[in-house]
Amino acid sequence: MHVFSAKLDDTRRTIELVLAQDAGPLSAGLSGGLANAAVAVGSGGSAVSAEYLSLCRGTLGAATTLVQTPMEFVLADGSLVDIDVFLFSAGGNNPDILAAQQTAVARGARALHVVTNNGAGQLAKACANLTHATVYVLPTADVKDGFLATHSLVGAITALLVASDVAANGNPKAALAQDFLGAADGVFAADSRRAMTECFVSLKRTDTILLLEDPRLSSLGLLIETSVWETALCGIQRTDHRNFAHGRHVWLQHRPDESMIVSLVGPESIGVWKAIEKSVPANVRRFCLDVKNCGRLENAVGVLRALTIVEALGKATAVDPAKPGVGLFAGDIYESRFLLDLTKVLPSAVRHKRAAMAKADLPDAGSLALIEDFEALKTRLRGATFRGLILDYDGTVVTAAGRYDPPAKSVIDEIERLLNEGMRIAIATGRGGSAGEMLRDALPAKLHSGILVGYYNGGDTRTLDVDISKAPLRKAAAILEVEKWLDGNSDLFVPDAKMRRSPVQITLELAGIRDVADFQRRFASRFSATPEVRMARSGHSIDICLSSACKTNVFRELASGAGISPDSILCIGDSGDALGNDHALLGMPFGLSVDHVCCRTEAGWALHGAAITGPDALLHILKALRPQPAGGFNMDVDAF
Repeated sequence: MHVFSAKLDDTRRTIELVLAQDAGPLSAGLSGGLANAAVAVGSGGSAVSAEYLSLCRGTLGAATTLVQTPMEFVLADGSLVDIDVFLFSAGGNNPDILAAQQTAVARGARALHVVTNNGAGQLAKACANLTHATVYVLPTADVKDGFLATHSLVGAITALLVASDVAANGNPKAALAQDFLGAADGVFAADSRRAMTECFVSLKRTDTILLLEDPRLSSLGLLIETSVWETALCGIQRTDHRNFAHGRHVWLQHRPDESMIVSLVGPESIGVWKAIEKSVPANVRRFCLDVKNCGRLENAVGVLRALTIVEALGKATAVDPAKPGVGLFAGDIYESRFLLDLTKVLPSAVRHKRAAMAKADLPDAGSLALIEDFEALKTRLRGATFRGLILDYDGTVVTAAGRYDPPAKSVIDEIERLLNEGMRIAIATGRGGSAGEMLRDALPAKLHSGILVGYYNGGDTRTLDVDISKAPLRKAAAILEVEKWLDGNSDLFVPDAKMRRSPVQITLELAGIRDVADFQRRFASRFSATPEVRMARSGHSIDICLSSACKTNVFRELASGAGISPDSILCIGDSGDALGNDHALLGMPFGLSVDHVCCRTEAGWALHGAAITGPDALLHILKALRPQPAGGFNMDVDAF
C-alpha cells in the first residue's frame, strides 16, 4: 500500500481531534476582522488552506481576501494598517513563512493570525510577544505528515469550517460535526476510493490534465494542481471553464490522446461544462466532479475528495504521492533563507519609502539602494545635535481622527520635558486658532511665550500666548477672490459641507467635496494664473492658502529668532507626500514623517514606516531625544 493511502486511512482521527477543540478563538479571529480586507499567505498545502479561508470569509460577507505566496507577500510594500494577515504553516519553521511574518510586522498589519500544528515552532515563537498576533495551534493525528501535508491540511480545513460556522450562527450547528465526519467516512470508504481509482486508471505520466474549475472551488483545484506538480504525477494546466474556452482548448486539437479533462463544477458551472463537453472530441478522456453547491461544507468535503483524486492519480502512474522521489538538490532549494534574509534588510521605513516611489512609478522604486540611503539617514541623525524642534499638529501631535480632542498626556509630557531641558519648540499647522487653544489648555502658561506657532500653514506666525482670534490679520485680496469662486460653484460640494474661512486661508473638509479630483481640476483651471494662492492637502482636508504661506516660514523664523543653525532643527509631520502640507517642511535638513512619505531618498523618511504612525510614532521620536551636557539633544536612533 502507498504511504499516501495509509495517511488517508487515518485522516478521520485528525478531523475528530480538531472537532473536539474549542473553535471559539479562531472564530473570534475570523469574525473580528470581517470588516477589514485580509491577506492569506501559504505555500504548498498551506496555500490550499489560504484559499479555503478566502472562501469562508467570502461566505461570511467579509471584505476582500487576497491569497498570496510568501514571496508575493514579502516583495510587496503597501501598508497593511487596516488589513488582517493570516499565515498558514504546518510546522512553522520554513524560512519563507518566517519572512512573511516579519513582513507583516514591518508593513504594519492590523492583526496577525497564525494557523499551525506546531506551537513550539519558530513562527509561533516569533509572534509570542506581539500584542496584535494570535496563534492557533491545531492538533494532528500524524505529526510526521509526509511529503504532501495531508493531515495538517485536513486539520486546517476542519478548523476553518467549524470556526466559520460559529462566526455565522453564534454557536456551531449541532449536526455540522457529524455531517462532516459522515461525509469523510463516505469519501474515504474503500468502495469510493476504488471507484475513483477506476476513473483515472488510463492516465499515464506522459499525459496532461486540463483542470477546469468553478472559481468557487479554487481550494480543490489548487490542491490537485499543487499535488500533481509536487509529486511529478503528470503534466497539468489549471484554469476556469470559460478561460479554457479562450484558446487553451487548442491543446486538445493537437494532443487529444495525451490529454484528460478534469472538471470541478457547482450548480451554475455544470451547465457551462456540459456545453463545452458536447464540443470536445470524443476521444478525449474526461472526469467531472459535481460538488452540488459551493458553500463551506461542500468545499471542505471537496478537499477530501480531491485528496482521493490525487491518490487515484498516484496509483495510475505508479507513484506514491507521499514518497515521490525527491532529488538530492531539493533540500537546498526548500531550505533557502534568501527570502528571510531579504526581509531582514527591508525594515518598515525602507518598505514605506519604496511604496511611495512605486506609486510615482519611479524607475528605481524597487532598488535596494534605498537600504543604503536609510542607513545614511540614521548615521546623520546619530551625529546631529538638535536645538530646535518643529511639529505639525493634526496627524502628528494629535491623530487625524481625533484632531478635535486634546493631545495625549504622554505626548504633552514629552514636549514639556524637552522645553524644560532647553529645546526650542515651534508648531506648524494648517489649522487656525483652535490648535493654539488646545495647546494653551494642555501646556503650562509659563511656557506659552516661548513656543512659536505658525497657523494656516505658516501664513500667520505668533507665539502661543497670543490668541489670534482676538488679533486677526487683514483678509488678503486673493483669498477674497477664492471665496467668491467657491460661493459660485456650490455644485462642487455636498450639502452642509464644512468650510472654514480665515484672512489667509480657506480649509475644506475632504468629506464635503463631491469629487476631489474634479475640484482640483476646476480650481487649477480658474487659479493657475493667480500665483498669489496655492493648494495644500492633508489627510482630512484641502487648504487654499497664500503662496507666501508655507510651513518653512516657521522654520526660518525659529532659526533666526532663536539663533539656531538650520541643521540643528528637527522637523516632524505626517503629510510628507508630494501633495501634502508637510512636504516642504520635511525637506529641511532633518525632516521626519510619522505617516505619509514622498519619493525623495534624502528627506522625509518615516522611521517606523507604516508600522507605527501619528502621535504614537511621534512619542517614540521625542523619547529618543536625550539632552547633552554641552547643550542640545542627540537622538538615540538605536532605541527604535
